[in-house]
Amino acid sequence: MPEPVDRIEEFPKDGRLWWITWVDGYSVPHGGTATPSVEVELTRLEANLEDLFRLDSRRTVKVELGATPPEHLIVRVLSGYVPRLVLGMVFKDGVEVGSLPMEEFEFSTAYGEVDLRQIRERMEDPPRWWNSAHTYKVMNPTSYRLERRFDQSRAVIITDGSGIAVVPCHEIFRSMYATHTDIALALTSGPWRDTMDFVVSSQRTGVRTDGLWQVCLRRRIADLHAPLLANLVLGEDGRKAANGIYASLLASRNGAGSIAARIPFDTSEVRLKVKGVLLHDNPVKLLVFQVSEIDWVGPCDIVVMRDNDASKGKSLTETDRQKPYSSRDRHVAERLDGTMAAASNEDPSAHAAVTNISVPLPVWRIPPQLKKEEKEESFLYASGRPGGDDELLEQLSAGNEWYGESRSGRVDYSFRRRDHTTRFTEIAQMLDRLATAGRIDRWEVVQEESERFFFGSLPVWPFPTRINGSKLGLRYSYIEKATRQVRTALVCRVAIGGRIVYWMEIEIERRSNGKPSWVFALGEYPESSTIRSVLQLAAKTGGSWPSEDMLIQTVGVTAAEPWKHTHINKRRKGEGGRFNEDRALETMMTVLAKAEPLPTMLANSQIGL
Repeated sequence: MPEPVDRIEEFPKDGRLWWITWVDGYSVPHGGTATPSVEVELTRLEANLEDLFRLDSRRTVKVELGATPPEHLIVRVLSGYVPRLVLGMVFKDGVEVGSLPMEEFEFSTAYGEVDLRQIRERMEDPPRWWNSAHTYKVMNPTSYRLERRFDQSRAVIITDGSGIAVVPCHEIFRSMYATHTDIALALTSGPWRDTMDFVVSSQRTGVRTDGLWQVCLRRRIADLHAPLLANLVLGEDGRKAANGIYASLLASRNGAGSIAARIPFDTSEVRLKVKGVLLHDNPVKLLVFQVSEIDWVGPCDIVVMRDNDASKGKSLTETDRQKPYSSRDRHVAERLDGTMAAASNEDPSAHAAVTNISVPLPVWRIPPQLKKEEKEESFLYASGRPGGDDELLEQLSAGNEWYGESRSGRVDYSFRRRDHTTRFTEIAQMLDRLATAGRIDRWEVVQEESERFFFGSLPVWPFPTRINGSKLGLRYSYIEKATRQVRTALVCRVAIGGRIVYWMEIEIERRSNGKPSWVFALGEYPESSTIRSVLQLAAKTGGSWPSEDMLIQTVGVTAAEPWKHTHINKRRKGEGGRFNEDRALETMMTVLAKAEPLPTMLANSQIGL
């Protein structure tokens, strides 16, 4: 049985053919929903489905002076539909049935120029045959007819030896940013720095100590989107471009914003294979409907992790806990014609199920290799999936779920061996035991804001490699000087009785007994700057405990204690056992007893209680 397809309810259902002419004009929110929306211009196609492949696309898009333009209309849909809104696609009764015939070209930014301009903006150097009585524009109305409401729309102009490519910002956005419903919603719902957590776990996404990019995908995002998301979060050009998307939508035009999407890569040397229709010949000027291939200019390898990964870990632990993501399934009633209704008049979860729209991505030329980070532990759940009966709904929606995201509990850690690579995780395991037993309120890893480093799946802080205000290097800041591998530290924020204490664990070398943990309480200085000062002092002392007085005087903490690593049930050869959480808790309580009490409100705000 063929797979059912979604039918866009807002598109005409009159038995005739309509093609997507333009997409732009974003509004937030849309109707009674909590989701941004976008306008789509549809144009009536005077052809039968059987004759579609024989059409002359240039005659289809061109409007002769004085001629009556074809029938057209404007519909508004949720921005979650952006991935499937390809210019030139033909629909019948809301279902995609084909596309206009397109011509294929290849353009290179290495031999030309790249610019972002409004589509009705004047262009210099018109063709020799151009009538000087008319202004030569990026897109002249007679070459491609659009509603005047889209005159402020923008396009990326690529000029090289083969001609001019006019790439609408919608297609740049659709093919290089919003390749999945959730990504489209995140980028159009707010500033990228605030919404990227909808699609990646920012706490576990960053540049690792070995230099590799690591991206942790949310549950509904497939691995094939990992390179694109890694670029938008970690790539310098990608991050800047993504941050500019929402800002461009706020510059409203009659209540609707025109998107400004730049190529999110270093454009000094990028090749693109594109499909579109010719606006004119001699020289070639192509209106791009679809980007089909593009050079990958990021790292060769990307580590991919998954939020609440269901794959098997190195060890398997039986548990009585409920399975995560235990909400009921929401199925959509399939119609007799094999379609599912996809509407933009409501958010999912009320009477509509959420749908993920993801169309074929542009082909990455020389794509990065995706490397999986193996889980250390997975759980075998004794109970089945909780919850009531599955729910049957009438339609789909590509909007934001109105009740917000569900959040799974903290991952537990388990290791079968202890060596120099497991100390950070054993500390996390120890703090988890204290939290589970109710002996501490809560704990979390403190992530460095400007540089994202990871040790396995844990965010860590890189040691400073130079003394502040000096060119003198710090030898201890390197685990391996020859390879310039920077030493890192795990910093944890622990809440006990409404107060905050910090635990810093220093990375150790192979065959090393290591250094004590540094446990301290902060004063009135900012958290990040104080942690950096503590790291600076640790680098100077070679990780050895200086003294509480030195920490208080030079760094600004209010109290501090070292913690010597002690174990329970440790065998003679060093294997087995666990860190002694009783001794660890005693050390943290000692620090809090000596520290100046923080106001409860401040403590709660720092830990997010």
